[in-house]
Amino acid sequence: MKRILSALSVSVLSMVLLVACSETAEPVSDTENKQSDKNASNKSELTIKEVYEKMMSASEDINSLVMDMEMEQEIIEGDNEPVSTQSTIHSKVVQEPIGLEQKVNMTIEDQTIETEQYLTEEGFFMYDPGQKMWMKYSEGHEDLMAQLQADAGLDQTQTLGELKSFIEDFTFKQNDDEFILTLDADDEKFNSLVQDELSSSSVEMENVEDIEINGIEYEIFVDKKTYLPNQINIVMNINMSADGQKVTLKQDIDTVYSDYNSIDTITIPEEALKEAVELEM
Repeated sequence: MKRILSALSVSVLSMVLLVACSETAEPVSDTENKQSDKNASNKSELTIKEVYEKMMSASEDINSLVMDMEMEQEIIEGDNEPVSTQSTIHSKVVQEPIGLEQKVNMTIEDQTIETEQYLTEEGFFMYDPGQKMWMKYSEGHEDLMAQLQADAGLDQTQTLGELKSFIEDFTFKQNDDEFILTLDADDEKFNSLVQDELSSSSVEMENVEDIEINGIEYEIFVDKKTYLPNQINIVMNINMSADGQKVTLKQDIDTVYSDYNSIDTITIPEEALKEAVELEM
């Protein structure tokens, strides 16, 4: 189940490369989205197709980025009580040489956990706050690196074939600094997109059945100068069956992207290198 939720979360960035209709973006009003405190006096005449092509070109040059995510999540399994989670996650991602740094603050019900983890060619290092110790996984971390490379959103062209069929479902607006792509989806046809995303994220789909989208809302803010995403806001409500049990997932995720190509490598803290206890995956 954890792998399913992870796949749903990490697919967010890959959704940024979207193709829509050929209309130019209309100015957005001040009350239509979370960032619209500006009028679009700097109006662009680019169509969404032209913006998409520029996004494709810009994305090919991404080697690193920073992501700051705030997430509220609720999971209901069967007749059990809902389990609520609030998380803030600061991530640095580098494609070559592949690396990840994450600092996580997570509150599940009344329990708060703060941890950090690093993934490089040296291995996977994670701080266990319960035992107050660093752990290192050397063997098997290559699989994590491969999944990171697929899920980090750095190579997004593989998702375009799936996304093209949803062209006319996105609206396209703009303010002074950004193009804004929005989607409010609850149609059955989006079930296939979720299933494709889960399948491409190495999820064991034989354990997952009857995926049903109650609703998904996207706000995607694309910088007019760089044609890269500044922020993606997502609200989703999904039902599925896992191992014969009904599961409802609700998420509200706001992710800010910054510092494109400003990171050369991920550096593992000296404390982790010296003190980590080596374990097997």
